[in-house]
This record gives sequence, structure tokens and C-alpha cells, in this order.
Amino acid sequence: MESAGKSKNKRYAAATYQYNVTCLPHYVLQKANWRDCDIGLEVEISEDASANNCKSARSEEDWPVTARIHYSSTGKVNLTEQQPHIQDMLRSAIKATHQHLTFEDAYPDLDKRRKMAPRLLLDCTDDRPAFSAVRERIKRDAKYVRVLAAVAEARINKFRNGIRIAAQRHTISYFSLTKGCDEKIAKLLENNQFIFPLDPNGEPIQNKLFQSPAILGTLEDGFFGDDSCAGIKFGDMFTSTLESAPDDCELPPAMLILATVAVCSVILSFSTEKVDKNFDSEFYAGRYRTLAMYLDGIYENSERKYHVLMSKMYQSVSGTKQKAIPDVTATKMLMHIDIDGMEE
Repeated sequence: MESAGKSKNKRYAAATYQYNVTCLPHYVLQKANWRDCDIGLEVEISEDASANNCKSARSEEDWPVTARIHYSSTGKVNLTEQQPHIQDMLRSAIKATHQHLTFEDAYPDLDKRRKMAPRLLLDCTDDRPAFSAVRERIKRDAKYVRVLAAVAEARINKFRNGIRIAAQRHTISYFSLTKGCDEKIAKLLENNQFIFPLDPNGEPIQNKLFQSPAILGTLEDGFFGDDSCAGIKFGDMFTSTLESAPDDCELPPAMLILATVAVCSVILSFSTEKVDKNFDSEFYAGRYRTLAMYLDGIYENSERKYHVLMSKMYQSVSGTKQKAIPDVTATKMLMHIDIDGMEE
């Protein structure tokens, strides 16, 4: 079987995501494999950015005013205390980070985040003269990049945990979880049976991968619940991996697997055994990568079956079916009503 790494170009050959929002000028990302998120994002940082180099060790006063960071009295970098153009850049970076976690990789590791940071910041600048010195400093000062990138990265925890909160609302009731139900938990986690819906006998329906009501409910609430959710905010970013069906949007793998890991986390929280409760930990990042292998296997077995699965799930959780209102006039609607026979 071909590995996920070898199949990445084939999988997303026709899929390109463009961050076409006003706060992200010219930020275009060629969609890579959803777990190889650093492809196309790494930029070369000048040797002057070395920790041992005096350029990187310069104080804020040594840089042009327009490239300086404003620190609070406690040494923190607060977004609203920065210069207006830097605030704009950071807000764009926050939005781009949210998009990346949703559509590319919900658990990028430290090395990938480090490689992504300078390019992300550069692409969130625009042609205002004030950004000239900012771009130069991004290329020369590694600490500057780390400090600014941390403003966006601080929101990652909030985003992931928002999905876990949605998972709690559906997982506990669907599986009837109670504290200490270790036998039930063991059965659900065995071969990841919790990702399947159950038949009337309580057995998993194994041809309905990832279609457990707990997962579907988490997806619907966590990503499409209201206008602040990623699925609504970035609705124009959904695409198709099947060239013959370009308009049949699919659920992105990162979104699906994050919701699944959130459900897994809620299940584990009812165990009497010691479990890592930090949803941002490497333990859950590992679960994320393991569950993602299911999608690799489906795609490698059949691109069409992969497309059908992800497209139907998108339609199910995004509410597109409910939003499809026939284009009819009031006159046509009244044709089916017996107005004359109504009481006066």
C-alpha cells in the first residue's frame, strides 16, 4: 500500500485553497497533504537571525519605529497595544491559523509551526510603507518572528477546546457514559469502534466509518453551529478531491479527525484510569495521526469512495440540504392550497 506521504500530491492535485478574505492580501496556499502542512510555507531566514548574531540580539530601539513591538508593563505582547498595521497583520495571522487548523492540520507539531511562522507573517502584510521594515525584520530576527507568531498560536488551545466542548454535548448522551464505566470505554476504544454508528444490538456498523452520531453532532455544532464557527466563516474554502465532481464539496480531513479525537477525549475522561486530560498534548496529537490513517487507507483503496464519504458528511453536517430552498413564487405556492375552502 502506498504511504500517505507518497500519495499526497495525487490526492490534492486539483485542490487549491485561497484565503480570499480582505484581511489576507495575496495569501495563497497550494493545498498540500493535510499532515504535511509545511510544504510551500517555509522561507529562508537570514543568518543574521541566529541567536548568536548581534542583529537578532538588538533591542527594540535599534529597529525602525514601524517594526517595533510594544510590550506591556509585565512584558506581554497584547494585540491591541501594537501599532495599527501590526495589529492588522496579527489579526490576519490569527485568521489564517484558524483556517490552517481547520483545513490542513489540526495538530501541527512544533517544528512545522516554526517553519510556517515567518511565511505566515510575511503573507499577512500588505503594500503599506509601514510594512517594509516589518518584512525586513521578519527575515532577519528569529525572536521577532517567535514573539509575533505566539499571538496567533495562543488561540490554538481555544479553538481545539471549543470543538471538545461540542463533543461533550453529544458523546456523553449517545454512549450513556458514567464515571467508571471502564468496561464500556474499553469496548468503544477497541479498534476505535466509537467511530461507527451502532445497530439495534449495539454492534458497530462498520461500513459507516466516522458516522457515529457523536461525531456528526460534534461536527455540526463545533464547525457549523453559528457564524463564528470555522465552517461558516470559511465556507468558500471547501473543495472536492474528485476532478469529475468539482462542485461536490467535501469535509476536510483535519476537521473530521479533530472532531473524532474530541469524541475520544470525552470518552476517556470517564475512565477511572489515569488519562492525559490536556487536549493539546502529544497524546491526542498521536491519536489524531493514527485516526487519520483510516482516511489514507480509504483514499488509496478508492478515490471515489473517499469522495462520496467526505461529500455526504459535508452535506449532512453543514446543513446544505436544509438551506436549499426551491426558487418558487408566492403564486406557485398558492396553487397547491384550497383557499376557497378555508373558513371565513
